[in-house]
Amino acid sequence: HLITGLFLFFSARNLGGIRAGALAGALWLTLPAVSLASFVISTDSLLLVFWSAALYCLIRADRADDAAVWRWMLLCGMMVGLGLLAKYAAVYFVIGMAGYAVMRQLRGNGFTARSLFGFAAGLAAASAPTWAWNLANRFVTVRHLGENANLSQPGLNSEGLADFWAAQ
Repeated sequence: HLITGLFLFFSARNLGGIRAGALAGALWLTLPAVSLASFVISTDSLLLVFWSAALYCLIRADRADDAAVWRWMLLCGMMVGLGLLAKYAAVYFVIGMAGYAVMRQLRGNGFTARSLFGFAAGLAAASAPTWAWNLANRFVTVRHLGENANLSQPGLNSEGLADFWAAQ
């Protein structure tokens, strides 16, 4: 969580200055959920480290000159790939990244093909171990995620939702 806080500090500092960075880092480190999670061994903690590192790399890529953009994008992809090794929820960063790339393109300052290739190459290289293992084991973890999602069951269940909210 300290490393996540540092990446959030650096990200906010790049976006809004030293005060914004200090506030972002301090807010992260003082969140009650972070305090609780510091006593729990969870894949979420690793995911957050790599997610915040990827965010920092994306911010740096966004502000880098043309020669350095692809290196920051490569690092961003690698951080997301390492996040995928921790938890498959890192794929949401890829979805957000795709949306951000489209928005940049619509504004007329899109990432170059080389930059996007750098992101994809970093992502593929860093996450290769999980895909190789899944391929060797008939994608058992992907199937397991589908089973947990109960995609074959009917959709909305208001009674189940009420029970969930009451438990919270």
